[in-house]
Amino acid sequence: MGIGIGLHRSQFAVLGELMATNGWFSNSMIGTLSGISLAGFVVGCIQQKQIKRETINITCIRYGLAIAVITFFLEPLSSGLGWQAFWRLIAGWAAAQLVIGIPGLVTRRLPVHDHRFLVAWTIAGSGIAAFIASLLVSIFTSASVIGAWLITGTFSAVLAWPIHHFLSLSKRELQPAQTSMPDLACSTANPSATQWSRPLKLLAASAFFFGAAQAAVVVYYPLLLIAKFDISQALVQRSFSSLGLGYLIGAIAVGFLPHRYTTDALMTMSASIGIAGVWLCVVSPNLLSASLGGFLFGLWNGSMISLLLDRINQSSEAQHARVTWSRFSIILSLGFTISISCLSPISNNNVVMIVWIGLWLTLIHLSCQAMSRYLFSLRTP
Repeated sequence: MGIGIGLHRSQFAVLGELMATNGWFSNSMIGTLSGISLAGFVVGCIQQKQIKRETINITCIRYGLAIAVITFFLEPLSSGLGWQAFWRLIAGWAAAQLVIGIPGLVTRRLPVHDHRFLVAWTIAGSGIAAFIASLLVSIFTSASVIGAWLITGTFSAVLAWPIHHFLSLSKRELQPAQTSMPDLACSTANPSATQWSRPLKLLAASAFFFGAAQAAVVVYYPLLLIAKFDISQALVQRSFSSLGLGYLIGAIAVGFLPHRYTTDALMTMSASIGIAGVWLCVVSPNLLSASLGGFLFGLWNGSMISLLLDRINQSSEAQHARVTWSRFSIILSLGFTISISCLSPISNNNVVMIVWIGLWLTLIHLSCQAMSRYLFSLRTP
């Protein structure tokens, strides 16, 4: 998750802004390249949805892991837009293998009441990676495009080692089980895997606007800081690390909250924090309050992703959870891609307006989530 979301999605905002500042491309291309990466992510999600055996899933994760690391070293070799677009697309596919394939392996054989805690710590990897990578780039290579990519790539290689070890252990655990019983993931013909309840459909709509609001803020947050405060690259990168720190704390906090706080109630609280964070980003009179807004935005992102995955696990049978999660990821990514495609032309002229639009998208996200929460409450005996 740290490589798939923290580095390839969040950290690209820092890398893309650095590339634009050094004349590799215009500000609007940051959004375009992010959209291309999300297109690759959607393709990966669709492919993940078709996987019926966990051993195949592990193989795909291995390929995705290797490609995700390699792209950090290949992408900065050329400033050509065709080259950049190709590797963004490939990186998006690789990230999907990690983001969709790994959570189910983590919770596969553990009690349901432990899922929220485990999912929270898994998602927290995104925040850890974004936070550390931003600090490393700001300290060692704040003005060098190639240096920033190489630092990020080296860090991703370090993160890849424990993931490789985890996949090896998971594969060894699966082999004896598959000799004695069929793979549960093969049962995708069950209607519950394809038919969603009304509250789940509204939750999917909430995920769509969650992705759209993410695009409006996370991609353009570094540009917003420069436009409002005219600060140095190193300071931008350190301020961006507040977003990663918020993501980390938000994801971990979800795992420690008592179960008397329902997932739906926590999602409403998380979305409200997101609204406060985006509002603070756009109206802040100084860098400190803008950094606090970024921290709250990250808090919302980390906690919401954890809670969304936890809600999916509660609403789907265990053998269908990965399929449902892949569909939700497609919907979220479509929201991100459509939003970034519509907003990127504005980025050369008015970054502040983009974040204002992000605030309205966050309000719609909260409204859909609140309606979903109400319908889920009617189904509770």
